[in-house]
Amino acid sequence: MESSGSLNIINFNNISMKKKCLQIVPIVAICFISLLATPAFAYSPIKFQNLDNLLGSILSTIQYYTLPVMMIILALLGIKLITSGDDTSSKDMIKGWMIKILIGGAIIYGASVLGNAIQSALI
Repeated sequence: MESSGSLNIINFNNISMKKKCLQIVPIVAICFISLLATPAFAYSPIKFQNLDNLLGSILSTIQYYTLPVMMIILALLGIKLITSGDDTSSKDMIKGWMIKILIGGAIIYGASVLGNAIQSALI
């Protein structure tokens, strides 16, 4: 076993794989910068006077924090999908996770649409 002074976490034997990873880095950086550009204290959603306002505030808070997390996870899964090579079982697992995240996002964001429709029908 060869001992070297540096630790190689990822071994890029294939140069095209390295180019693909380097193309994804700016996308992840833009997502991270957009997270930092959002002021954390400018948004204070937990204010309520009745139960409807409380549930709406909780739902908007969940939506506010899950969107950036979903973006980052989808970007990381995309990188893993690109770097998986010919491993079909890994690709199937990654695609399954992506679909689950997208379905979860649809449920989270669809809940407000459903809540608004029910509330407008009752009023």
